[in-house]
Amino acid sequence: MIEATVLDNKKPKRPCPAYQYFSAEQRKVFKVDDPTVKATDLSKKVAEKWKGMSDSQRGPYDKQANADKKRFNAEMCDYIEPPKATKSGKRLGKDPMRPKKPKTAYLFYADKVRPGIAKKHPGQGVTMLAPILAAGWKLLSERERKAYQTQAEKDKERYQNAMKEYTPGPVYIAARDAFVAKRDQAKHGDGASAETLAQITSLTAENKELTKANAEQAKELAKNAKTIERQNEKIEKLGERLQKKKDKADNPEKQAKAAARAAKASAKQQANQEQQSYLQWTRSVWGEKGEKASAELKRVRDTEGDLGLAKHLAEMYRVEMSSSGKKRSAPAAAAEPAAAAEPAAAAEPAAKRTKSSPTPKKQKAPIDVSPRASRSGSSKPGRGRPAGAKNKTKKN
Repeated sequence: MIEATVLDNKKPKRPCPAYQYFSAEQRKVFKVDDPTVKATDLSKKVAEKWKGMSDSQRGPYDKQANADKKRFNAEMCDYIEPPKATKSGKRLGKDPMRPKKPKTAYLFYADKVRPGIAKKHPGQGVTMLAPILAAGWKLLSERERKAYQTQAEKDKERYQNAMKEYTPGPVYIAARDAFVAKRDQAKHGDGASAETLAQITSLTAENKELTKANAEQAKELAKNAKTIERQNEKIEKLGERLQKKKDKADNPEKQAKAAARAAKASAKQQANQEQQSYLQWTRSVWGEKGEKASAELKRVRDTEGDLGLAKHLAEMYRVEMSSSGKKRSAPAAAAEPAAAAEPAAAAEPAAKRTKSSPTPKKQKAPIDVSPRASRSGSSKPGRGRPAGAKNKTKKN
């Protein structure tokens, strides 16, 4: 608790200089010699004698002055000057024991750079330097302001902690009561009794405290209202998000479309896998240029041609997959390029065919080597017929 250590509101007597001690002593001497001497003449004589004294002669008086100065400084350490009324007389000054209000980040910045700016602009007053300080503050980045903001936060914390322990001292309370009594006396006239004025003062102080409490509650309510508004916005957004998910889950049409897309993607992936598997198998039994072909495959190509070879390869793939338990057939998409003019050309990856390769001669159209083609033996497109061939109809 911060309290005044001196209850008396009388300010300590100021220290006397060495000349004053000398003057008091010499006046008595001059009056004994000449009782009729005038005060003005006496002062002149004392001053002339003081001027003619050496430092060693002034020493005793200097010691008295230094001792009195120490006495004054010691008393001033414990003295608290009571607040006075403002110039308007409408309110009392601040309590000198009240903690100093915290400084802002800008004030910390101004205190640091003001001396350097004052040197660059000699002769300029505070009002002339204020625009320069403000312009410099605006040019600071957030990173540069961070140091001053940290200082301001620490000072604010210091002020809040000090205000928790602060209570008005007896000197300030006495001055406040005297000021209020004098003000009420002037307002209500000299006819008001002391008891009535005391009640007025008490009620006024109570109303002031209640008004302050209401203001703090209103501030807290406004803060809570903003918090509620922000939370309601979050709740609304979360509700909309949940509703969208629910609508999406409850819509059969959207579910059916999503399932169809998933099934189509799965079928496409499976077809690609089957095509790659068939092409790899074709390379394993034929090779790139027929170097892995068995005598049987070479005989089939020589005797039955490309179409016969394609059918034979498809049948071999079916038999091998059936014996392994995979139950796969040669995919049509993968079989179409597999039976070109030469089966090895179908097995060769498309990425290896660069633009620099010479333009091949006109070859036969790709042959469908799918199991469907091998079963039908037809020459129509999709049924064993070279792809891209046109239907020739007889004219009647």
